[in-house]
Amino acid sequence: MHSITIGLLEDIMDIQIPAECPLSLDTSGRRVLSSDLLSRLVVPWARQLHSLDPDSHDPLEVQRGTHSRNALKAIIRFLDHELYLKAGSLVGDGPDSDMICAVATMLASLENCIRVVWKVGDGEVVERTRMFGEVTQILRQKLAANWGDQASFEMERLLSGGVPFAAYAISCQRTENRVSNVDTANYKPKHVTSSCICPFIKPSLPAVCESVRDSKVPVLVFNGTELLVRNAEDVTYVAISHVWADGLGSTTEEGLPTCQVRRLAHLAGKLVPDGAFWQDGLCIPGEKEHRNRAIAFMKETYADADKVLVLDEGLRTSCSLSTPREECLLRIATSGWMQRVWTLQGGMLAHELHFELMDAVIDCSPLAKVFPVLQHRRGETALTYERRIDNRPTCTVNEIIGLLRYRTTSKPRDEPIAISGLLGVDTGTLVHLESGEERMKNLLIQARELPRQLAVFGWFCTRLSIPNFGWAPTSLSNVLWPGDPDDPRTAVCTENGLFAEFTVVRFEPETSGQSERDSRVFNLVLSPFFFRFPGRERLTVSGFLMKGKALEESVREEGVGAVVFPPEEHQVPHPVNRRPSLACKFVAPASVCWGLPDRVETSRTRYAWLVVHATIQPLRDVRVT
Repeated sequence: MHSITIGLLEDIMDIQIPAECPLSLDTSGRRVLSSDLLSRLVVPWARQLHSLDPDSHDPLEVQRGTHSRNALKAIIRFLDHELYLKAGSLVGDGPDSDMICAVATMLASLENCIRVVWKVGDGEVVERTRMFGEVTQILRQKLAANWGDQASFEMERLLSGGVPFAAYAISCQRTENRVSNVDTANYKPKHVTSSCICPFIKPSLPAVCESVRDSKVPVLVFNGTELLVRNAEDVTYVAISHVWADGLGSTTEEGLPTCQVRRLAHLAGKLVPDGAFWQDGLCIPGEKEHRNRAIAFMKETYADADKVLVLDEGLRTSCSLSTPREECLLRIATSGWMQRVWTLQGGMLAHELHFELMDAVIDCSPLAKVFPVLQHRRGETALTYERRIDNRPTCTVNEIIGLLRYRTTSKPRDEPIAISGLLGVDTGTLVHLESGEERMKNLLIQARELPRQLAVFGWFCTRLSIPNFGWAPTSLSNVLWPGDPDDPRTAVCTENGLFAEFTVVRFEPETSGQSERDSRVFNLVLSPFFFRFPGRERLTVSGFLMKGKALEESVREEGVGAVVFPPEEHQVPHPVNRRPSLACKFVAPASVCWGLPDRVETSRTRYAWLVVHATIQPLRDVRVT
């Protein structure tokens, strides 16, 4: 492993490296590859090369970049084959797992360097290997040992920045945040310091309500003694994005401590001339009618702001201008602000996105592509990010699924409202619906074009109990994994259900004759989560839907949707092509793969196996209800 690593580095970096250079002693005195020493070789080289800005049109530079990319791919494939076909899993605690983490981190770092410096590469190589799966498991175990119970959720956020970023987090202390400790029943706004007892201050309720009734966004200017209400269209303002756990939650009627108002006005004054700002705890009334009107304008509130300022207590108390950029990235990625559903639109819709640190306010432009929320702030190339964007970004439902992963809200029924603006859906049509299920149904109907993923994925995601929407998730944040963004087949959602092309696998009645011709054995496993609900101790399934034309020859499981086919169901034509659509009712998410099942009982298997025979109809029009 040592000689392979040195050889690769010498080839790509075009230097000679002393054999002992990247080696260090572990706790047992064994000489091992050191990720720290490897980074001391790679980082200065990459920074120097990047500063020279090689000409992407220079044939010699193009050749060098292509050669480096091919050399890296060859080594990655060789290591993947040798380490895992022969040695098996290396997940565990020991020098072997440390070594593979160090090597994988180096390979991923080199891959990023090659892509940025020479602008070559058509996708992630390391992430397509078996090695990547092993390394992520090792990193999860190490992070859990250091960060505790929530490490699995944090790791998913960290991996969006790549293996090197996740590996860096292992050596750092856990980010402090109070998102999961909010007592909504006894919530009270907090003062800037625990010893402060200053009075609360609030804007004029009639003035705020008048702006809201006129479909305008109320913003505030603090003159030192009172909060003056202005219309957003008349002044340049900053929108404040925060989490209630940090003590800034309130209503117009209640207001906030004077010390907090002074703080907000001071921060806004650093970003816009008059220090005008919008903050939900002051600008959204508690009274239902005006509250709904104000919430319906949340999209415009953030999109029309000159800047959006993120306030997060964990970030503010742990980072300053002198803090290494890597740690700032880590604290933002694992902050309470990144864990909430409501804060997503603030980050997405901001013309300029700023974060408060201990001693300064910084903008997000130097933060590269570590955070998915920033990937929608791209410039004209995939390698640059705009400090200021003038066009409101919009998302597909498929993109929202990835952006919402592991985000939460204290009121789940508000999720459709919080994301509606990003999908181009009229928020005003949702706020007056009391039921969270009705809100989600209407959101999906208005979004109309959905990923087929919703009918075949979401292992732990509960579904709506509304007729024709048994396939629809109650929360998009629980779907976790989006579908293929390049899938040419999308689904259409209407009042009659979900219409899309699926391959239909139908289980034949036991009385029908069976042929041995073209017989295959597959293993279908239903999500155990769906057996936990009252009345669902036993589920009836008569087939399943899958996205591909055929089940791939692979040891990997594929997500499918277990369904039943109602007898004599009235056929509803496809809303676009008007072709007849096969009706089926969603039962539960499931997984399927070729081969016999593993007889060992796990959390994903049942005690009884049922043998069935099936027929396959490749990619036909289906209506899922």
